[in-house]
Amino acid sequence: MSSIAAEVIDPDVADTFLTCSVCEEPFKNPVGLPCLHSFCKECLTKHILSTTKAQKNPKAFTCPKCKRHVDSPDPHQPPHSWADLFPPNHFVLSLMEGVKIRSDSQKCDPCSRRNEKVIAIRWCKECGEALCQQCEGFHRSMKYSQHHHLVSMEELKTQPIKNTVSRPPCPDHEGTLLGFFCEDHNQVVCSSCVTIDHRKCKHVTTTAEAAEKQYVDAESLSEKLKLQRDWSRRIAENRRHSARVLEDSTNQIRHQITSIRQQINDLLVQKEVKILEELKTVHADEKEQYDKVIETCDGLVSTTENAIALIQNSMRHGSDTDVILAIDNVKNESQSCESKLADLTTRLKDLFINFSADSTLQAVVNGLDNLGRLTTTQANVNLTAPYNVEPMTYRSDHTHRDHIHHEHTHREHDHHDRTHRDHIHHEHTHREHDHHDRTHRDHSHHETRHTHTHRDDKRREIEIESVRSLPLSPISTGRKSPVAMPPAATQRKALTPPYELTSSPVVTPRKLRKRSPSPLPPLMLPKSISPFPYNRIIPRQATLETFFKGRTSNDRENCCFTGAEIIQDGRIILCDQTHRKVKVFNHNYQWCGEKVLSAKPYDVCCIGGSDIAVTLPTEKKIQLYTVRDSDFICIANIQTGAKCWGIAYAQKKFAVCCFSAPPSVKIMSRDGRELKTIARDMAGNDYFNFPDYVAMDKNTRNIFVTDRYRKSISCITALGEKRWEIRYDNLKVPRGIAVYGSKVFVAGCRSHTVVQLNIDGDILGDIISEGISYPTKIVVHPNGENILVTQHQATLIDVEKNMVKIFSLNNQ
Repeated sequence: MSSIAAEVIDPDVADTFLTCSVCEEPFKNPVGLPCLHSFCKECLTKHILSTTKAQKNPKAFTCPKCKRHVDSPDPHQPPHSWADLFPPNHFVLSLMEGVKIRSDSQKCDPCSRRNEKVIAIRWCKECGEALCQQCEGFHRSMKYSQHHHLVSMEELKTQPIKNTVSRPPCPDHEGTLLGFFCEDHNQVVCSSCVTIDHRKCKHVTTTAEAAEKQYVDAESLSEKLKLQRDWSRRIAENRRHSARVLEDSTNQIRHQITSIRQQINDLLVQKEVKILEELKTVHADEKEQYDKVIETCDGLVSTTENAIALIQNSMRHGSDTDVILAIDNVKNESQSCESKLADLTTRLKDLFINFSADSTLQAVVNGLDNLGRLTTTQANVNLTAPYNVEPMTYRSDHTHRDHIHHEHTHREHDHHDRTHRDHIHHEHTHREHDHHDRTHRDHSHHETRHTHTHRDDKRREIEIESVRSLPLSPISTGRKSPVAMPPAATQRKALTPPYELTSSPVVTPRKLRKRSPSPLPPLMLPKSISPFPYNRIIPRQATLETFFKGRTSNDRENCCFTGAEIIQDGRIILCDQTHRKVKVFNHNYQWCGEKVLSAKPYDVCCIGGSDIAVTLPTEKKIQLYTVRDSDFICIANIQTGAKCWGIAYAQKKFAVCCFSAPPSVKIMSRDGRELKTIARDMAGNDYFNFPDYVAMDKNTRNIFVTDRYRKSISCITALGEKRWEIRYDNLKVPRGIAVYGSKVFVAGCRSHTVVQLNIDGDILGDIISEGISYPTKIVVHPNGENILVTQHQATLIDVEKNMVKIFSLNNQ
């Protein structure tokens, strides 16, 4: 009660609370909306009329302040009367009056009603009126008011505002005030309500007694609302930051594209003409096909209209014989039209023209054969007949007129219409030297496509594939990555509720400061970090050695591999969230067996020999299994007390990422005892927002954690002290993490890279920058020669979602 009371004892009320946000003037006849915002009745009426004038039968409007949907209090009433139906905000009116009477020029209320302006000197609490000296004498002489408590205006200014705030009037009984509270109905009532409507209620108290009980709840509710306000601000700031990053990256890519054009301008002129001619040819050929379909459909429209006219005229003016002949002929023609329409509908395909720059542009040397390549994408249009058509009407043996070639490209991102959920994806590659020997292959797959483009309705776009910046370019990116925005659905970052969180500005290296994430607790940078690491040995690029398909014939859908491990005998274990399975593959990457679990597994680690530990987040436990030749035997269960995600094991200890309050990394023994919880520093600042994956060195001195929300990498000692925390601009959304000796490898899900660090947090560079898309989990082989990478993202093509890739570290 004390803190709440202290806030209202201060008579200075914020102007914004007593000001209409529409007219920015003090409230006049304020009315309240369900979202708790108040506006002048006249302002609200104008807003309602302006927002509903385009609606045919308006039934709702949006709040002018928070844009929340507000239903009409009575849809049968015209919009200009809706504001009258919302309840007046008596509290704001009383508060305005309380502030007003504390001014030096408060006028006498009785005199004001006589149009006389006299300064008041007294205040009657019972009547709620200011009185001048003359009216004070009259007030004291009246029988009904002679015992009223009068205070001077000077004394009144020192009292809390609530001492002068009057109770709201009862909406049901004129002349009575709301002074009682019915706990049975959770309703504030007047004395008449108590005696009439609530006479049988057992728990009716005065509002003063009821309010006394509410103060504790009010304090906790206020704190919760403040946290929700901060949470909203964090989300908004995060989006503003993302918008700035998007703008920066867009400008950078735009500059990169134009600089490439400027640097090799002379050569581009020649090749540009060539490829534009090819583009013109592709467009003309496809346009011709579209025109043929349009011409056919126009003919069918004419035929059907003529048939309709024939039936109508024969029935209206013809003989019985004419009717029979006309209907018989029209039936035959209708069947023919239906067959043609069904066949056309089946063969409808949209052509997408994509453009990717030729990789030889990177070198800018003689021998550049082509500016790039044109690829076309065909997708079945999900257009259904307007009525039920017999299945036999559709032709199932129609031939494709185009040469179909499925292009298996690991770094390709296609832009499709958002509504094409299930379609056949065909890539038609037009190259000068392969015009006469194109391969005919069909590859069907289901893929959800998302497009970030301003011209979705055209379903046609030119997409430029990024090339490594030229040596003389001032904006070298250092890796091949798509310049065009990848087709990814808008990712809503599930920022964790901040009830246990604190925020402070981010500290990043000078070169990264411009693109640091939104406000988060400060980063602890490694002592040796330098914005210009010229003296570091850049690791050599790992090479793709092989890949294998993790999806088996038993799987009904595409897989989602969030966890992987290589056990001591070389076998590979995969955690498949989609099918709730753990799978085992031999050293030749052949599927050996699997086990369906009780919940979706997230991560897995080897705990010695053929034993593994699997995290089950929804069940808040770790399950231990022995991996046999073709199946798994459960040997133990360990309860974690919180949703558990990434897991690591060393020296007979588990390190488990837990999304608890606060988020933490728990150190547990193999028999399930909780040895230590790492969550906060000595000052009470949280180490994590959402610890995702974890790795430990062999002696468990260092624990490395990636954070899903902070998008950072942390190093914590076994004693729970943070050594460093970094974010790296070329490592976007760090996910999987692995340690081998003094080397730390981190997967950048959104940068499509795997980056190498040392245990001191120094970033050595990319070891994988090509051949992977959205890397999720990484595992280093026990011999240190290979690294395994899983991939997952909703927009990945099917073959990539199910693909597990093995890279050779080239004696890093």
